[in-house]
Amino acid sequence: MKLQNHIITFAKNNADTLSLFASFEDYYNEYLSRHGVSNLHFSTDISFGEKEDKVNEAIVKEVAKRAGFAVEDLKDNLSSPMTGWAAYAVISNLVDSVIPESLERYVGMWADVQFGGYGDVFEFRKEMTGFLKVTKAGRAQRLAERQRIVKSAYRVETENHMLTMETDLYRLLLGLDSIAEMTALVVRSIAQSIANESLSALSGAVSALPTGTSGLVVTGYTQKDMMELIGKVRAWSGGGTPWVIGTGAALSAIVPTATYASIPIDSRYMELGHVAQAFGSPIFELPQVAGATPYDTLFSNDIIYILPASGKPIKVGVGGEMRHSSGTFDYADLTQTVTMWKEFGVLAATGLVFGVINLT
Repeated sequence: MKLQNHIITFAKNNADTLSLFASFEDYYNEYLSRHGVSNLHFSTDISFGEKEDKVNEAIVKEVAKRAGFAVEDLKDNLSSPMTGWAAYAVISNLVDSVIPESLERYVGMWADVQFGGYGDVFEFRKEMTGFLKVTKAGRAQRLAERQRIVKSAYRVETENHMLTMETDLYRLLLGLDSIAEMTALVVRSIAQSIANESLSALSGAVSALPTGTSGLVVTGYTQKDMMELIGKVRAWSGGGTPWVIGTGAALSAIVPTATYASIPIDSRYMELGHVAQAFGSPIFELPQVAGATPYDTLFSNDIIYILPASGKPIKVGVGGEMRHSSGTFDYADLTQTVTMWKEFGVLAATGLVFGVINLT
């Protein structure tokens, strides 16, 4: 695991602190696995419950050290401002330590992601993925059509994003509630928010794509249309194998003509709800997420995207360290509010090639 510079500064090369970051990454991967994310690597030497207990203990030990108390004295100093500061400083850095890997899994299929410092403006270089035009020329001709090969750039400016929680620091630090689980929930929430914004930007970019027989948008699924779109995206994005992505409901439309009756009920198709590969391109299912109103969903079930292997259409810039602000224990039940800020920005790049099938 490669740590960002501000986390290395926070750890100060302390072996126990670095071990905490490694243990939390292992715990977080198994946590995601238990929430339906596949192909993650984590230790299976101990049970998940034991792993969570060990991470909780390590977090509390780190909080006590940062607050300037012995672990055994922490329970007598839970109302100290230093304890609150130390707790959320440790949590913030743990969140930042696994955000890069989380985003690779959440948005890596359709977005290029960069990480930087507080207030940074991110620059993404636009590479030429096609070919230079070679033309016939007369013997007295000096120049052909001039073609620009200097790389242009996209710039992404970040914006502040925040979440506020009601927490019970007493229960978290005394081991009655899991501080590791709360931290993992914060990571998932931030990563999902970035994924939602990037997919919304991708949906908005569809309107800029050319339509018609030579365009990149078709209406209604046919096997021929999909194969043609895959061929166009491959040809105009440098030759890599494109990915096909969409929600499970959208991907269920990808079935070769007149084969429904011949699909065995115990097949991989029936297990997934869609084919795993289509016409040479791998299939990636977008997990559906809750929308803004009750029982609404965010992602359209009527769109299938064909995305290039390189030159991804969405650019994401993630700012520096997570910041936090916590209130005092001023509620009758001794809970407090904590607000956490994270900077990120999302841009739909212009001029990049991807295909869209509108199912309706």
